[in-house]
Amino acid sequence: MNGLMAAAGLALVLWISCCYLVLKSRQRSLRWLPLAGAGPFGFIVIATLEEIDEAYSLRVREAVEAGSYGHE
Repeated sequence: MNGLMAAAGLALVLWISCCYLVLKSRQRSLRWLPLAGAGPFGFIVIATLEEIDEAYSLRVREAVEAGSYGHE
């Protein structure tokens, strides 16, 4: 029983470390780290944060350009 708990603890530490390293390599805030608790689905969000930011920035830029269209 102790060996099983040790293995589960090690797996948890490795999982959180993996998510931490992905966040640091992408230069994202560590406030996203609790998503690691969601398992693979949380990791999907963590891994796609850059694409999410780019899509959001593109939408904001398009809205600004559409709002200023014809006002030049």
